[in-house]
Amino acid sequence: MRYEARAALAMGGVITVALVGFVGLRGAMAPPARAFPVAASADSFAVRDPEYIRPDSATYARFAAADAAWRRKYASASALRDESGQIEESSEGRIWRPSPRQALDDAVFELYKAGRFDDAIAELTNWVQRHPGDRDELLKLARLLNQAGHGDESIARYRQLLALESSGRR
Repeated sequence: MRYEARAALAMGGVITVALVGFVGLRGAMAPPARAFPVAASADSFAVRDPEYIRPDSATYARFAAADAAWRRKYASASALRDESGQIEESSEGRIWRPSPRQALDDAVFELYKAGRFDDAIAELTNWVQRHPGDRDELLKLARLLNQAGHGDESIARYRQLLALESSGRR
């Protein structure tokens, strides 16, 4: 066989392989077939009682009266105050105030999120100084010191925590 014929066959083979490869690649790049094809459907929602979606004025009036009675009983300013005139705190739907510890955790989180690590460390340090037996906040302080790059102070706080753990103090 002559050289030109062999070259033509080789070129034809390269083109065939490239064509097969591109066809296979196009198939591989196609999105996968859906397991359950989406079918067009007619509306299946039927309104059986239009009063539920279009209440009349009497229905609104009943709701407004019930809401006003609830507000007089549970949400009025007088219902929220105790005998001394202070806002009463309870678990019965009255005004909720966070505990000092929850307020601390919220403040530290906001400072941390804003990248103000030194301020967050100062808040936790003040708390730990006032509450030396608070293991949870001491651990948070040690971790925050470590994250802020204060390794020696962090180790000291971890040691303080270990001393609390070994003494059994609460």
